[in-house]
Amino acid sequence: MLSLARSSLRHEFHRYVPAILAVAFASLLLLIQMALLLGLFGIVTSVIDRSAAQIWLTCPRLASFDQGTDIPARSALALKALPAVAATEEVEMLNASVRIPGGAMIPTTVIGYDLRPHSFVMPAAFRPALAEALHLPGGVVVDMADADKLSAKIGTVLEINGVRAPVVGFTRHFRGVGGVYLFTSIESARRFSGNGIEVPAMTTFVAAKLHDPALAQQVRDAVQPSSPNRTFDAWTSQDLSRHSQLYWLFETGMGVGVLFSALIGVVVGVVITSQTLRGIILASLKEYATLRAMGVSVASLRKIVLELAAWIGGLGLVVTAVVAAALAVIADRSSVSLDFPWWTIAITIVFTFAVAFASGFIALRVLYTAEPSELLR
Repeated sequence: MLSLARSSLRHEFHRYVPAILAVAFASLLLLIQMALLLGLFGIVTSVIDRSAAQIWLTCPRLASFDQGTDIPARSALALKALPAVAATEEVEMLNASVRIPGGAMIPTTVIGYDLRPHSFVMPAAFRPALAEALHLPGGVVVDMADADKLSAKIGTVLEINGVRAPVVGFTRHFRGVGGVYLFTSIESARRFSGNGIEVPAMTTFVAAKLHDPALAQQVRDAVQPSSPNRTFDAWTSQDLSRHSQLYWLFETGMGVGVLFSALIGVVVGVVITSQTLRGIILASLKEYATLRAMGVSVASLRKIVLELAAWIGGLGLVVTAVVAAALAVIADRSSVSLDFPWWTIAITIVFTFAVAFASGFIALRVLYTAEPSELLR
């Protein structure tokens, strides 16, 4: 009896196309909404996630990475005293209004990296070309997606707090959420902040690289001060990234708005899919009633309907995969961040089959409760 579902799907495929497309629509909507949400808030922590640091020291009670304020540079001594720490590195960050050609002012966040050959916070994608270019005093790197906003080309001279800042290169996938990210050397960042001394007393972050990354939590616990009047907090990279993303997700209007739209989209997708699939199955009830009149058991009919629902769900997932892959390529070329971790794909698969099977069971209720003679009229 199981082959009857495949035979019906093969010979009357046109009847099932709307259900397959409805399943694909709902699955694609769920997957892309999750990818957009993760991609959007992954932007906030790109500096953390793409570094090789395992430990970060930040200002106390930090809300989000992009809101960091200065801490004493001597905080690094707490890390250097631990045998598990291989190296420490300072990172400068400042918020500034940048004057672009034409005179307009654009809010930006400036990130200053250590450019030494063995530094580890600067993303690997910056080396060697961009790291070398940033040795130019005041030189800055801009994300390609923000180039038009800054009227920036190679050689364009911006002005940060009255200091000339020539654009020396471009990167990708480092867009800011609240403004524009500009990347520079730590020396240039200190010049932009007005603190041009060689060894400043304050810095924004201290990062550490460990001999064994598996010891990150232990090192964090050993360094974290217990005093309420502490001058810094210690984080593992994963915890700081997660904390910053959750802040943007739940504590800002933008995060709540995106989450709400994602939930509404999923609900709409479920309703459309379930109703379409239910309608397709209900349209075949007379055929199933004929089988019941011929003595086929309800259990066998249930297997046919559920197998048909499984095939529709599976074909819908195939369409979803093809369209999602195409959208991912388009998004990448358009500098739109989409993130597809394995668990989002797993959720989409479970969701798709759950909707398909639920719709099948809803349609079966009519078959269970009706008499074959009534359905055959």
